[in-house]
Order: sequence, then C-alpha cells, then structure tokens
Amino acid sequence: MKKVCVLIMLLCILTSFSSALAWAPERTFATRDELPAAIIELLPQYLTLAQGYQHDRKVWLLMTNGQHYYPYFYYNFSYTQPRGEEYDQRTFALPLSKWQGITPVMTLDSPNTVTLHYVDRYAYSFHEESKISLGLCKVVIDGQTAYIGMNTLLIDDWFGNSPLRLYGTWQSMPSLLDLDDTQLPKIMNELIGKLDQSGWAVVNNPVPTDRLNLRKKASRQGEPIGRYYNGTPVQVVGKTGQWSKVIIGEVEGYMMTKFLTYDQISVQDAFPNRTLLPSAWQENAGIFTSFSDDPTAINRIPLMDDDFMQDIPLIIGYVSDDWFAVMTYSGDYGYMRSKHFTPE
Repeated sequence: MKKVCVLIMLLCILTSFSSALAWAPERTFATRDELPAAIIELLPQYLTLAQGYQHDRKVWLLMTNGQHYYPYFYYNFSYTQPRGEEYDQRTFALPLSKWQGITPVMTLDSPNTVTLHYVDRYAYSFHEESKISLGLCKVVIDGQTAYIGMNTLLIDDWFGNSPLRLYGTWQSMPSLLDLDDTQLPKIMNELIGKLDQSGWAVVNNPVPTDRLNLRKKASRQGEPIGRYYNGTPVQVVGKTGQWSKVIIGEVEGYMMTKFLTYDQISVQDAFPNRTLLPSAWQENAGIFTSFSDDPTAINRIPLMDDDFMQDIPLIIGYVSDDWFAVMTYSGDYGYMRSKHFTPE
C-alpha cells in the first residue's frame, strides 16, 4: 500500500506542477499561407495544413493529403533579432494513418513534446530531447496511462489504482524519426512486450526495512558503495559464487544473489516516503550522475530545464549522511544531497 500511495502522490505532484507551469505556443497557424515563407518552400505542394504551432525556434506541423497525416518539425537557426528565415527540417515526414476511421490530432504539450491523439482511444507522446530522439515517452490507451523511461515502464491505474512498475531494456521503440503508426501498441500488453526484462532483477530483502549492500568486491569484506532498499532495480551482468555482479545506473558492484529476485511484480518497494523540499526546486537542485564529495566536479541532471519540470526522484539507497542514491520514474539514476528532502 505504501508503494501505491507514494507513486500516486508523485504522479499527482508531477501533474499539478506541470499544470502550474502551463504554457501556450507563441503562435498557432490556421492555414498554410500563414507559415514562414522558408517553410512553405520546403513543403510538398499537395499537402494542406491540418495543425501548426510555433514555440520559440520550433515549428510543429501536421500536414494532410486528405487521407494520411504527416508530422513535420522545423527549427530556426537564425540568432538575429528578429530571426531570419533559416529553417531546417529536423524530422522525416512520415504518414499517419486513420485507425478504424479515427483521424489523428496533434497537440504540442510543451516546447519539446508532441502528442498524437486518436479521439479518446489512444494518445502517444514523443519527446524531442528524450534518450531516443523524438522517442515515445507516454502512452494512453483507453484511459490507462503508461510512462516510458530509459529502462522503466510505469503503468498508472493498473488493476484498480495499483501502479505497475517494470524494468528492462527497450526493443524497437517507435520514434517520430521512423514512425510506423500501425505498429504503435493498441493494448498495454503490447507495450509491455517491447520491454525485455531478462537480466533485470530487484532488491528483495526478507526484512523490507533492511538495505542491501552494493560492494566493490564479491565478498562481505568488500567496501560498501551504497545500501539499497527493496524494489531497487539492478541489471545483472554476471555471477561469482553467491554474488551477482550488477549495474545500478552508472555504478557497477556486487550484491548477494539470494537477496535479488527476477520476479519484479512480487516485490513491494520500501523506498522512503520523503519528498523534495521547496528549496530543491528554488535552487534547481540536480541529480549527480556519479558520486563525489565535490558536486562541482561531476555531471548534474537538473530538476528543471528552461522553467519546465523534468522528473521527480525517488530515494532508492543510502550512501552517507549527506548523500542519497536516487532514481526517477523515467529511469535516470544518480545521487542527491539529503538536505533537499523532507526529514523522516
């Protein structure tokens, strides 16, 4: 129950915070003739404009020939004020078909995210700056929502408001760069089938409040480099006696095999119910991708990017009094200062 409440709470925070940062395109194009001249010259003559938006340097278009729909994306490289006509097409134009007579509608949900809607049946969101360029990041099928991360799938409202969280390696994930919309999943099991869970386990201590040591060597005498809670996903890359060689984010080490399970659904996570303090957002506290006592010397993933929320971290492990190991629902791993979280 704790897992369910925490995940639902995080999703609610994400939704409410995103709403608070609502934005609107700088311009909406109603007809082809309203587009910048440089873009009109690049578009095939036989296509008409179904929808068009501009935000900052980006122009999203949904063109149609009356039967199929084609998404186009342009970027303005001019740095003059006012900007010139240096538009470059950044994606291929690929046909979007009608499904059972349903015409797709494109919406721009943020400066970097475009969603293709098929009435209320299906919605597919693609993120320009995701790990896969213009990769699928969110799917809605008949009211059920799935969030897609680099190695993560979180399905909300799974079997009566109990989110399903799975880990693995994605195979053949669609992108707007090579989209075949007939291959987009029509049921959630099709989406789950694209996630290869082999080699992925989760921490499974018999006492949920215990934390499993990640060690530099396959020995109880090996130096601990983190202690992880139940439900933490690990990628198993080898075995040495009673030990498994695992990768958590960018960190490689050893965990005792008997405290890991490949049955991901059977484990209820024991992540601490500690949320970010307002100061974390105000200071744009980031997630550091490698551990160091000197945060200025390591790479940092910001919590915010151009005033838009990126992700919400979950505490999955303990490194020291000052540092937590964290994971976001979209699959980023790293470390954050404990001072940015509410106390226990």
